Amino acid sequence: MELKAGSIFVVKKFEFEDGFVKPKFLVQLNNPRKNEPVLFCLTTSQVKRYRKKYPIGCQRKSKYFFIKKCNYFEKDTWLELDRIFDYDFGKILNNCYNGNLIYKNKIDDDCLIEIKDCIKESKDIDEQLLKMIVETIIK
Repeated sequence: MELKAGSIFVVKKFEFEDGFVKPKFLVQLNNPRKNEPVLFCLTTSQVKRYRKKYPIGCQRKSKYFFIKKCNYFEKDTWLELDRIFDYDFGKILNNCYNGNLIYKNKIDDDCLIEIKDCIKESKDIDEQLLKMIVETIIK
């Protein structure tokens, strides 16, 4: 398994802040350099009134990136760009070894660049995390 920006994983037992546990898809946002964590955002396919299916792509006001059902997502999917999680390499290896983290697919480079550009517009992402994402995703 190669850890590259755009990789899509499913966590079989993802634990939310409220203790609720369920399977959850994550998208890797950076190509970690030496001693940097791997950064992931959550995804959701649940339609809410504040999430719009159009326009496809960046929805700056709502902090989402919308991807229509395609070859890497079975349903219309929103990337939640305001909820970024960092995993160190050891945590990833442990989750892979115990079967909790499974590689599913990869977002294509064109879409990944659009996601990066959307993230650059966000006012809600920590400056250090933003730098790790923007500087390591292809130009």
